[in-house]
Amino acid sequence: MNKEELISKVAKDLSFRIGHERIAEVLNKIIDNTISTLASGEEVRLVGFGRFEPHEVKARACAHPITGERVEIEPMMKVSFHPGKVMKKSVNAGYYAKGE
Repeated sequence: MNKEELISKVAKDLSFRIGHERIAEVLNKIIDNTISTLASGEEVRLVGFGRFEPHEVKARACAHPITGERVEIEPMMKVSFHPGKVMKKSVNAGYYAKGE
């Protein structure tokens, strides 16, 4: 599911009481605020959904896979996602219900 499909699904679930454009605006604000919070080094917890956690990856050296040349990779921030209990339980229930 992509962003547009999510917006359409939410609009349908709300029986179109809130317009598609308004839902898109709210979703964009949630995304913007999540990104700015993570960029400031803070984690974002959404109870039942999961936790987004920024962490620093130290500088390191590696070899280019084709040339074998030694390359320095600069330090950077990455974000880890840790699913919440409700999400894990729901996803696993759906998985096992399909018989896979």
